[in-house]
Amino acid sequence: MLLGVVLFSLSSVEAMTYYSKSTGAPEVLASWGVGADGSGTAPINFTTNGDVFIIRETSTMTTNNSWTIGDGTNVVTLQVDGKLVLGQGDALTISSYSLIFFNSSNQLGIGNGNKTFNLNAHATFKTVNPNGIAGTLCSLPADAGNFKIKSDLAANYEFNGTAAQATLGLPAVVNNLTISNISGVVTLASALTATTVTIKPGAKLTHTAGTLLVTTLFDIQSNATDKGTFVVNGIGNVNAATTNVQHYLTSNRNWYISSPVTNATTTDLSTAGSVVSYNEPTEGWITENGTILSPMKGYIAVSPTSSGLITFRGALNTGNKSISLTRTAAKAKEGFNLVGNPYPAYVDWDAAVKTNLESTVWYRTKSTSGTYVFDTYGATPQIGTGLNGIGNVTKNIPPMQAFWVRVVAGQTSGTLAFENSMQTHQDVPTNRFRTPSAIQSVQKVLRLKVSNGNNSDEAIILFNPNAQDGLDDFDSPKMTNANPVVPEIYTLAGNEHVVINGFSNVNYDTEIPLGFTTGESNTFSIKATEINNFDDGTIVILKDNQVDTEQELSLANSYSFTSDAFSSTSRFSLIFRTNSITTETSKGITDQRVSMNKNENNQITINCMPDLSNQSFVSVYNAVGKLLLSKQITSRISVLDAPQNAGIYLVAVVNAGKCITKKMIFN
Repeated sequence: MLLGVVLFSLSSVEAMTYYSKSTGAPEVLASWGVGADGSGTAPINFTTNGDVFIIRETSTMTTNNSWTIGDGTNVVTLQVDGKLVLGQGDALTISSYSLIFFNSSNQLGIGNGNKTFNLNAHATFKTVNPNGIAGTLCSLPADAGNFKIKSDLAANYEFNGTAAQATLGLPAVVNNLTISNISGVVTLASALTATTVTIKPGAKLTHTAGTLLVTTLFDIQSNATDKGTFVVNGIGNVNAATTNVQHYLTSNRNWYISSPVTNATTTDLSTAGSVVSYNEPTEGWITENGTILSPMKGYIAVSPTSSGLITFRGALNTGNKSISLTRTAAKAKEGFNLVGNPYPAYVDWDAAVKTNLESTVWYRTKSTSGTYVFDTYGATPQIGTGLNGIGNVTKNIPPMQAFWVRVVAGQTSGTLAFENSMQTHQDVPTNRFRTPSAIQSVQKVLRLKVSNGNNSDEAIILFNPNAQDGLDDFDSPKMTNANPVVPEIYTLAGNEHVVINGFSNVNYDTEIPLGFTTGESNTFSIKATEINNFDDGTIVILKDNQVDTEQELSLANSYSFTSDAFSSTSRFSLIFRTNSITTETSKGITDQRVSMNKNENNQITINCMPDLSNQSFVSVYNAVGKLLLSKQITSRISVLDAPQNAGIYLVAVVNAGKCITKKMIFN
């Protein structure tokens, strides 16, 4: 009995092979020979014996005419291992109950003019990976052009791949739409009515025009490592009968969280031991019990009893959202308010409308050591710290993330507002805060880290010609951890302790106070983890004012010291110097302690007397101050080969926290 017919014409293809596969390896059923003129032989007959029929082409399959596959009763799978090209005005019509479109070469619907897929009856259109395995090479291409899908009846659609970024021309009405495992972005650019819409963990859907009407369920899913994201911008809007947005919480920690829907309640945070919010006027924590979670308000899900998914249920937050904030005088945390991202997508803090608000955002996060710390991001210098263990925080606030903001001094109230145009998707899977701003490539940035071996803290000093040396929007105040086991460092902008400090210019040989706090006796280290964009010849000196010691900071070394419980705004100082104007320094050390000479073999000999510390380094700079060599000294007497080119060089040795530099001439 003839149950399926394939009608088509091919060109530029040597042969097509048809397989039947129910179990085991494919069995060759027939071969379609194609002549030079593109003509073929008789149609292929499909039988319904439980098999899935595969039409397979390993190079390029090109249509001269429209194709029709199936008669609405059988199951047909079309697999193209090369690429499928639809000719000008051609259409592919699928009448089977199920169609799975495999493509392992990232090619689909590429050709001249309009490309149309007509799905009839109970057909299902899917782009999936070979063997259906997530994370391999199948995708809908970015250059799908005028790719369109039409359907006589509401069909099912699933888009699955690893590199897709395409605008879909779906029919006006579909049954189930699924976006699954796509690292690029799939965009709906027109009105659509769907029974269900599902965004799988890690998938990204953007809606830009018309109404997305979901008559049953709009489901945005998460798992332990990723979450689906949905962006509404342009003139798009959403109307869903029911919306579920998942979030994965682990036990034994607190989660700073916000609701992506309008009428979720604390009962949706089912695994949390309790749910609390912060009241700025009283500096008190309020236990929320069965209450509605307000959009843009921040909450803490306290110590979930188990790890797993929770689901926010309600109407999706879209459009303009805002929240009113307060600043109450004479409070220890004056002006600090806990707010949240209202969308199931990233939101741009730099673009947010901030009325009477500082440009800084603070995240309370759990570090890799298991200790709660504050990460800080400044919108004006567009730079942030990275104590979370994932990456430096950026302007892009993750979905369902609660964070701290502050009303500026001199004001009693402020407002924070977001809108659809500020929404975006994740672009770096390993960094939930996404890519940092390009401004960081032009600012001069020094990033310092203090550590006791288990816990650490950061301070950032940057130079931007638009910054002022006093307190301004280039500065971010310090949110102290108030935890004795977490050491802290900071600088000063006026009288304010700041974690990010912006200056207009590098003032060489000028001391910048570096504050230090610890609640315990311990051994600590301070090192530079970033030194970017400084002029050639610039060196950074850390001065320990308690023991009158200087040490050059570089990415290759650190300064170690011990301290009892202690807090001071001036334990250390930072000094920027330039080797281009340095002749010889011996702060805290004499030539009798460290000697450097050129021997008869034109080599550098270094003698550290009387002892060699475990943090001894030698650095060699050229005449314009460019660092040529930096290495640890492992012997009390060391010999280094001279630079390859003749000229004047500066050799710097650090031993036991003391530093000496010497100008040497090599032939």
